[in-house]
Amino acid sequence: MIDLVWSNKFTKKIRKITKFKPELIPKIELVLCKLEVDPFDTSLFTHKLKGKLNGSLACTIDYDYRLIFEFQTNT
Repeated sequence: MIDLVWSNKFTKKIRKITKFKPELIPKIELVLCKLEVDPFDTSLFTHKLKGKLNGSLACTIDYDYRLIFEFQTNT
C-alpha cells in the first residue's frame, strides 16, 4: 500500500471543485482508494505527462477531471 501525501494546493482545489460539483466526491474518494492500492490500476487510466508537467502522472476521475500526481522516494 502506498502512502498518499496531499499538498495544500490539492486540498484547496478539491474543496473548490466539490463545492460546485458535490457529485464528484464519491468518484474522487474511489480514485484515491484505488491509487493507494495500485496506482496503475487499469480503471484509472494512469499515464505519464509531457511538456510543462513532465515527470508527473495523471489518472482519470471522470470525463472532465483528472488527478495529477508524482511519486516521492523516502531518502
